[in-house]
Amino acid sequence: MPDDPDQADAPPHRSYRLGHGTRSQPLAAGFAWPFGIDWDTNDPRRPLWLWEGVAHGSAAANVTPTEALAPTWREHFAICDAMWLLPLLERMAVGDAVGWEEVVRAHVAAHGVEPGPASTST
Repeated sequence: MPDDPDQADAPPHRSYRLGHGTRSQPLAAGFAWPFGIDWDTNDPRRPLWLWEGVAHGSAAANVTPTEALAPTWREHFAICDAMWLLPLLERMAVGDAVGWEEVVRAHVAAHGVEPGPASTST
């Protein structure tokens, strides 16, 4: 299949892990409950996946930048060490264009590395 010239600058993976963390669950013998924030490069309207949990106990929400800025999600961003992402989401929420390259630069500034794929699939 020939390469699509419109996709020449597209990232190699569909989604990337922008933040990850855990919080101890006191009622579960201190189990480290995982939280994450992923970015879907194919969905500019709803680029964020905010998730938590393991297997059958997991949950996720696919949200817009405006929805992600709701106070309900602040702790999620803090647990995932992704507070650096909020200024970009604030800009997106008012209609500013924020490209994937800018998200990568902000991730590198915060963590020293580019974001990795959210899963082993591409």
